[in-house]
Amino acid sequence: MDYPNRNATLYLNTVSVGDNCRCAQIYSGHIQTNPFYTRLIFENSTFALDTVTMVFQSMLKYQTFLVGQIFTVRASNQPIGVKAIIANHKMTEDNNLRGLLQVTPQEVKNIKRTNYFIIERVAEAEL
Repeated sequence: MDYPNRNATLYLNTVSVGDNCRCAQIYSGHIQTNPFYTRLIFENSTFALDTVTMVFQSMLKYQTFLVGQIFTVRASNQPIGVKAIIANHKMTEDNNLRGLLQVTPQEVKNIKRTNYFIIERVAEAEL
Protein backbone atom coordinates (compact mmCIF):
# COMPACT_ATOMS: atom_id res chain seq x y z
CA MET A 1 0.00 0.00 0.00
CA ASP A 2 1.12 3.50 -0.83
CA TYR A 3 -0.82 5.60 1.72
CA PRO A 4 0.35 9.07 0.66
CA ASN A 5 -0.93 8.50 -2.90
CA ARG A 6 -3.83 6.24 -1.80
CA ASN A 7 -2.77 3.44 -4.17
CA ALA A 8 -2.49 -0.28 -3.51
CA THR A 9 -1.51 -3.44 -5.38
CA LEU A 10 -2.86 -6.93 -4.67
CA TYR A 11 -0.88 -10.00 -5.77
CA LEU A 12 -3.16 -13.07 -5.83
CA ASN A 13 -1.81 -16.59 -5.22
CA THR A 14 1.83 -15.65 -4.76
CA VAL A 15 4.54 -18.26 -4.31
CA SER A 16 6.02 -16.23 -1.45
CA VAL A 17 5.84 -12.70 -0.10
CA GLY A 18 9.37 -12.00 -1.30
CA ASP A 19 8.61 -13.23 -4.83
CA ASN A 20 5.37 -11.44 -5.69
CA CYS A 21 6.16 -11.37 -9.42
CA ARG A 22 5.29 -15.06 -9.57
CA CYS A 23 1.57 -14.78 -8.91
CA ALA A 24 -1.68 -15.79 -10.59
CA GLN A 25 -3.10 -12.28 -11.00
CA ILE A 26 -2.25 -8.67 -10.22
CA TYR A 27 -4.89 -6.17 -9.11
CA SER A 28 -4.35 -2.44 -8.94
CA GLY A 29 -6.48 -0.29 -6.71
CA HIS A 30 -6.97 2.61 -4.40
CA ILE A 31 -7.54 3.19 -0.70
CA GLN A 32 -10.54 4.99 0.81
CA THR A 33 -10.39 5.88 4.49
CA ASN A 34 -12.56 7.59 7.04
CA PRO A 35 -12.53 7.53 10.86
CA PHE A 36 -14.59 4.30 10.99
CA TYR A 37 -13.34 2.04 8.21
CA THR A 38 -10.77 1.54 5.47
CA ARG A 39 -11.84 0.26 2.07
CA LEU A 40 -9.46 -1.05 -0.60
CA ILE A 41 -10.94 -1.38 -4.08
CA PHE A 42 -9.00 -3.43 -6.63
CA GLU A 43 -9.47 -4.13 -10.33
CA ASN A 44 -7.76 -6.95 -12.22
CA SER A 45 -5.00 -5.41 -14.35
CA THR A 46 -5.88 -7.56 -17.38
CA PHE A 47 -9.66 -8.07 -16.97
CA ALA A 48 -11.53 -5.04 -15.62
CA LEU A 49 -14.73 -6.96 -14.79
CA ASP A 50 -12.81 -8.90 -12.11
CA THR A 51 -12.88 -6.78 -8.92
CA VAL A 52 -11.97 -7.28 -5.27
CA THR A 53 -13.10 -5.01 -2.42
CA MET A 54 -11.73 -5.24 1.13
CA VAL A 55 -13.40 -3.46 4.05
CA PHE A 56 -11.88 -3.24 7.54
CA GLN A 57 -12.56 -1.12 10.58
CA SER A 58 -10.02 1.66 10.93
CA MET A 59 -6.97 0.58 12.92
CA LEU A 60 -6.75 1.91 16.44
CA LYS A 61 -3.40 2.52 18.12
CA TYR A 62 -3.58 -0.54 20.38
CA GLN A 63 -4.80 -3.05 17.75
CA THR A 64 -2.39 -5.45 16.07
CA PHE A 65 -4.94 -7.02 13.70
CA LEU A 66 -8.42 -6.39 12.32
CA VAL A 67 -11.17 -8.72 11.13
CA GLY A 68 -12.96 -7.50 8.02
CA GLN A 69 -14.54 -8.66 4.80
CA ILE A 70 -13.40 -9.36 1.26
CA PHE A 71 -15.87 -9.26 -1.62
CA THR A 72 -15.06 -10.36 -5.13
CA VAL A 73 -17.09 -10.14 -8.30
CA ARG A 74 -15.91 -12.12 -11.29
CA ALA A 75 -17.52 -12.47 -14.68
CA SER A 76 -17.01 -16.24 -14.59
CA ASN A 77 -18.77 -17.07 -11.30
CA GLN A 78 -20.98 -15.83 -8.47
CA PRO A 79 -20.00 -12.96 -6.16
CA ILE A 80 -18.14 -14.12 -3.05
CA GLY A 81 -17.92 -12.63 0.44
CA VAL A 82 -15.55 -13.95 3.13
CA LYS A 83 -14.09 -12.91 6.45
CA ALA A 84 -10.48 -11.78 6.39
CA ILE A 85 -7.78 -10.61 8.78
CA ILE A 86 -5.14 -7.96 8.26
CA ALA A 87 -2.30 -7.66 10.75
CA ASN A 88 0.81 -5.61 11.35
CA HIS A 89 2.74 -8.80 12.15
CA LYS A 90 3.00 -12.39 10.93
CA MET A 91 0.25 -14.48 12.53
CA THR A 92 0.52 -18.18 13.35
CA GLU A 93 -2.09 -20.38 11.72
CA ASP A 94 -3.73 -22.07 14.70
CA ASN A 95 -7.19 -22.71 16.18
CA ASN A 96 -7.48 -19.12 17.47
CA LEU A 97 -6.87 -17.71 14.00
CA ARG A 98 -9.21 -20.22 12.35
CA GLY A 99 -11.89 -19.38 14.92
CA LEU A 100 -11.68 -15.67 14.04
CA LEU A 101 -12.22 -16.49 10.36
CA GLN A 102 -15.22 -18.77 10.86
CA VAL A 103 -18.71 -17.37 10.45
CA THR A 104 -20.32 -17.38 13.90
CA PRO A 105 -23.82 -18.69 14.68
CA GLN A 106 -24.90 -15.10 15.45
CA GLU A 107 -23.64 -13.94 12.06
CA VAL A 108 -25.63 -16.73 10.36
CA LYS A 109 -28.75 -15.60 12.27
CA ASN A 110 -28.14 -12.04 11.11
CA ILE A 111 -27.74 -13.18 7.50
CA LYS A 112 -31.05 -15.04 7.66
CA ARG A 113 -32.79 -12.12 9.36
CA THR A 114 -31.42 -9.25 7.24
CA ASN A 115 -30.17 -10.89 4.01
CA TYR A 116 -26.80 -9.13 4.59
CA PHE A 117 -23.42 -10.57 5.52
CA ILE A 118 -22.40 -8.39 8.44
CA ILE A 119 -19.56 -9.56 10.66
CA GLU A 120 -19.66 -9.11 14.40
CA ARG A 121 -17.27 -6.68 15.99
CA VAL A 122 -14.32 -8.80 17.17
CA ALA A 123 -12.36 -7.96 20.29
CA GLU A 124 -8.68 -8.65 19.84
CA ALA A 125 -7.81 -12.14 20.93
CA GLU A 126 -4.47 -13.14 22.38
CA LEU A 127 -2.52 -14.09 19.26
